[in-house]
Amino acid sequence: MAQRAAPPSPSPVPVFVLRAPVSAATAATPAAIQCVAFVALTATLTDVPVSSDDVRDRDCNPANSSLASDSAPPTLHSLVTGDAEGVCILWNLATYRPITTWQAHEKALLNVAGDPTARSHILTQGRDNALHVWDASAAATAAASTIGGNGAPPAPAPVLVYTLPVSSLGFFRFDCCADAMGRLLVVVPNVLETAELDVFDLTTNTPVQRSLAVPAQSGAVSSTSATAKTTGMAMAARFLRSGAAGRARRGGDNDDNIAEGAAPSAMAASPLWLVAGYESGLVALWDFACGQLLARVTLFEQPVLSMDVADDATDVYVGAAEAQLCRVAVGSGGTLVVAGRAPLAGCRGVDSVGVRRDGRLVIAGCWDGSFRLLAGGTLASLGVVRQPHRQGISSVAFLSASRPASPPTATATAAVALKSQNEAAMVPATRSGDHEGETGGAVLRRDRRVRAGGGDGGGRGLLLRDVAPANLVAVGSKDGRVSLWRFY
Repeated sequence: MAQRAAPPSPSPVPVFVLRAPVSAATAATPAAIQCVAFVALTATLTDVPVSSDDVRDRDCNPANSSLASDSAPPTLHSLVTGDAEGVCILWNLATYRPITTWQAHEKALLNVAGDPTARSHILTQGRDNALHVWDASAAATAAASTIGGNGAPPAPAPVLVYTLPVSSLGFFRFDCCADAMGRLLVVVPNVLETAELDVFDLTTNTPVQRSLAVPAQSGAVSSTSATAKTTGMAMAARFLRSGAAGRARRGGDNDDNIAEGAAPSAMAASPLWLVAGYESGLVALWDFACGQLLARVTLFEQPVLSMDVADDATDVYVGAAEAQLCRVAVGSGGTLVVAGRAPLAGCRGVDSVGVRRDGRLVIAGCWDGSFRLLAGGTLASLGVVRQPHRQGISSVAFLSASRPASPPTATATAAVALKSQNEAAMVPATRSGDHEGETGGAVLRRDRRVRAGGGDGGGRGLLLRDVAPANLVAVGSKDGRVSLWRFY
């Protein structure tokens, strides 16, 4: 008797798919998503209704009551998306609905990020040659005060605080971090020469280092024209800490999981470095504080498009306009070593790369609308997700838990098993509807002590602090949609 063929493995299901509201008078389809980022905003709540449980907690144990005057302000974890029309949307991760929408730039967005030094600020970069800093504290407070409420009015749009003129002629997306002194650092291309990089301190609005240019020969001083011919335009960059003292702190990170495993003294003693990718396929490592080029290596024949850094700052994952992903090991002495390559069959280019905080899961967003799951370190293929997006993946962002779940094994046996069962190692999730309070498989931490908009209806009473699924992944696409996932 012929054996029956095994049933096909079920397709992975996203936690939720976000679609920007579309006005029939302006467009029939939403604009392409250019960038996504998780941000952590601090809300200031004043006259928030509380329940009898809250009062009972306070009366029974005043020291432990969250109604005490010294309780920390709640944190609202949100997602920010930017599209090809210059519009940004701040999304509520408890209800999957927009908190506020604003015209951030006159032209398409290139990148968006949270401010790691001020949780009420959002940074945006557009094709209009500007990097804006926005104050979103009023939006966070309004959203927290009415979280889950039916018919809540739109929150006020963020207020523009500062603008840094930048060059947006190429494809470079800024990176930002907080250094040991609490300064907000950003890296952008030089306004006059796109092959060079500038580092600014936005806390004082002053330059830290200008015109970082890779010389034609290692250790030699070359002209700007020679540098441009050698490297081409700067395409991507990431801050990292030397000596594996932990990655640089970025917007959206939780205070309790910044540079896990690294002591504060080690973080302060470890200077920040900068790794950059160029149009020629070259990757360079900089000690930007003194303007010194530490190492460089050519990885691709085509331009570098994206990169991300693991939490321990020892691995950099680089994507290019090629069907492969490369892992580069960063040595404590300032060296770059090609540690592995992963072929990505059918992928014409990798436009975005994301690395989970524990460094054990890497996602490569491809031009063909799929994104690939790979094991950190070994780059073993763990699966290919081809739905629900129909166009190229433009951006990938992680919101990792303080204590990540058990990582996927990188052995060949497990890799084969995971490829044959795409859903086997994924946390089950169901597609949400359009009703308030549905979580679509999200694990919402609940606590009686911190509430907003009391009552029992429409998703009210959700915890404001850390209201987000563990290990949430946001994938933005040119088709105008953002899919949310949880893996492993």
